[in-house]
Amino acid sequence: MKIYFDEAGNSGQNLLDPSQPIFVIASVNFNEDEAKKIIAPIQSASQELHFVKLKKYRKQQLQLLEVLNNKMITAKRVKIVYYDKRFGLIAHIVDQLIETSFYHIGLDLYKKGLNLTYSNSMYFYGKNIWNPDLNEMFLSDFQKMIREKSKDSIENFYLSAKLLHDSVDRNQKKILQPVIDSEKYIDSILESIKKYSIDLTLPSITRLADLWYKETNEPLEIVHDDSKQVEFWKNLIYFLSTMLGTEKVEVGYDYRKMSYPLSIDSVTLESSKNVLQIQVADLIASSLAYCVKRIHIDKVIDDQFANEILKSRIANIKSYPIMPSDKLTPKQLGTEDDSGINPLDYLASKTMDKRDDFDKAFE
Repeated sequence: MKIYFDEAGNSGQNLLDPSQPIFVIASVNFNEDEAKKIIAPIQSASQELHFVKLKKYRKQQLQLLEVLNNKMITAKRVKIVYYDKRFGLIAHIVDQLIETSFYHIGLDLYKKGLNLTYSNSMYFYGKNIWNPDLNEMFLSDFQKMIREKSKDSIENFYLSAKLLHDSVDRNQKKILQPVIDSEKYIDSILESIKKYSIDLTLPSITRLADLWYKETNEPLEIVHDDSKQVEFWKNLIYFLSTMLGTEKVEVGYDYRKMSYPLSIDSVTLESSKNVLQIQVADLIASSLAYCVKRIHIDKVIDDQFANEILKSRIANIKSYPIMPSDKLTPKQLGTEDDSGINPLDYLASKTMDKRDDFDKAFE
């Protein structure tokens, strides 16, 4: 089954880009004739439709809204993941640093959603309570350390972490202490970091592929708009689809489970100029990125176009947001069930069994 992907708000490993705070990846299951019918309301002489141009004029906004309200736009034909990128960066701090500190004291950070509790807490303390300059330096220096992996970037990050830690009250220090503790493990942490490791493309594609497979029980042929990130991850996607054995295993906890091996037969990169289905995915992703930015980030509640998108069919089908929440307890988060398989343990064991093939995925 062919599924067409495109994204909006992709700034690679710069998750603090203020001009693109929201990342959206949309996947659609339409044939070419259906895609033609969906975009038919848009009157444009351009070979390729671009949201950034269409949103400038009221006439074309209305045409775009017709696209977003097409009756073919349903949860069975369209699946979407979107992120608050700043929250995504904080989740990487939790996954890379706090998880490692917890692992070394024998605790599973993913059981009962403790990783979500940490991510939500750090986001809201950082936004509302912690010193804004120190918090921004902390996040920026973490991102720089992950990208550069140099001695200076490591020293600068842990200096920023300690300055922030020293500035907060006693209870909040407990949140940041595992970050400080991770310094003793940082060499091994950074050794495992690959190019684009904090980019959001790979987890989005694998999440969406899992959702499509669970609904259709069909392996996927993914057709994605040209992307250097997807090109980089293609071999790893192949590894996760073909090198983990033949038996499907549900990995993770509570509602956060995924099936491995992935059910992806192929990943092909195509220019959106040549594939109408990718253009449909782009219009969907870009519309939602604009809507969420204006309402969630900019707090411009009277933006007429953003509110019209919010009321459209596309904004009201089930989607999969990775966004900050004020939910902190397992009961609030829906993560009380702690039965399951730790995803890092599972993938690590499978990787060790096929270490040569895994290493080749990054050649």
